[in-house]
Amino acid sequence: MHMPPMATETAPEFKNSALRMNVVTKRFYDLLGVAGAIFGIGAYLYLLRSSGSITYLLKIAFMFVVMLAFLARKSAKASDTRAATVAVTSIHVVLPLFLTASGRTENPFLPAIIIAYAGLLVSALSLIDLYDYFSIFPAFRGVQTKGLYSLVRHPIYAGYNIFNFAWLASFPCVRNAAIAAVFLTFTLLRIRREEALLSKSSPDYTKYAAVVRYRLLPWVV
Repeated sequence: MHMPPMATETAPEFKNSALRMNVVTKRFYDLLGVAGAIFGIGAYLYLLRSSGSITYLLKIAFMFVVMLAFLARKSAKASDTRAATVAVTSIHVVLPLFLTASGRTENPFLPAIIIAYAGLLVSALSLIDLYDYFSIFPAFRGVQTKGLYSLVRHPIYAGYNIFNFAWLASFPCVRNAAIAAVFLTFTLLRIRREEALLSKSSPDYTKYAAVVRYRLLPWVV
């Protein structure tokens, strides 16, 4: 199922933050995103060196895909860059960097590790599906409905939450439990802000949300 994006008037509450990007402005934001991805790669390289966990190698590969998505993505027709939205998004992005491989480091729970890797795979495949519609902060570039987006509306976030809770099961400690819980909370806050923009930017998104009813897990939430 694929619904082509429709050109609509941006809702009043998003007018001040709408981005009608020219080539120079788009490239600036793309390069800013690439810089953020490079920072993430550096952080995961540091964690890889200190822990030796293959998980961080997989996350580095994911960040390379993020860089490619920034370079390939379309110009945004509208975005939400209000201070509260930027704060919610930024906290949500950096939280996974603080997960630790402690609590059961000598004998990690193998089934949970496998589920964690499956979560990363879900996020990676979803990012590939999204690709040129990708953004960090809420932005409208079109409505993506194919692949994993035909099952849930936010499969990238679903994959990361699967990873976080599976990682907690493998490496149980207060720190990982707090991060997993706070990350899920900020996932729901981020989704609320993204969907407010998307539903007001195109009637196609409202139709899509009516068909794909679940945000993260089918028949759950």
